[in-house]
Amino acid sequence: MVMYIKAQDYHVWRVIANGPHIPTKIVEGATLVKLESEWNEADVKLIELNCKAMSSLYCALDPIEYNRVSGCDSTKEIWDKLEVTCEGTNQVKESKMNMLIHEYELFVMKKDENISEMSTRSLPKRWEAKMTAISEARDLKVLTLDELFRSLMMYELEMNSKVEEEEVKPKKNFALKSSHHDHDNSEEERDEEEEIALMTRNFKKFLKKKKGFGRRFPKK
Repeated sequence: MVMYIKAQDYHVWRVIANGPHIPTKIVEGATLVKLESEWNEADVKLIELNCKAMSSLYCALDPIEYNRVSGCDSTKEIWDKLEVTCEGTNQVKESKMNMLIHEYELFVMKKDENISEMSTRSLPKRWEAKMTAISEARDLKVLTLDELFRSLMMYELEMNSKVEEEEVKPKKNFALKSSHHDHDNSEEERDEEEEIALMTRNFKKFLKKKKGFGRRFPKK
């Protein structure tokens, strides 16, 4: 990102690194900020650099990062906030660096192993089956690092493909269950409708019989 901005316009990078130009004037020995109506051509060009720098940064950000810095007034403020968000404070960066150095110092090559064997030892447990197969099929003493990496990359692609397939299966099963559930519900609804229709017909018959019974035995 830094090299891209410098390549486009080094003056833009200076605005990002050092902050925007603020037009000022000297009045009776005091430094005052100029009104916009008092800006000269040089002031306008320097202000344009800040706008150009902000535009360059905004165009490179995704919506989430943009929302974090959209309230900033200068490119330096944007850059400083992005630096802390992505890399952390100086204390955090120093802590990460110390951890990496410690891990690097602990991971050393043994006397009786080559680079390929050392690389296989660095892999996590989920790669154990693949490394066992490689060790049994090939002599790690003569296996080149490129051949080892190619084999591991192919295995990684296969593993990722299987993970994706396993993630798709539950969705399909859920869709099938949902369709069966909808089908069962529709059948239940039809059964209920038929029962209601039957009850309605029986009730109408009952009313007709009741009316007929009333006519055969009139009140005196």
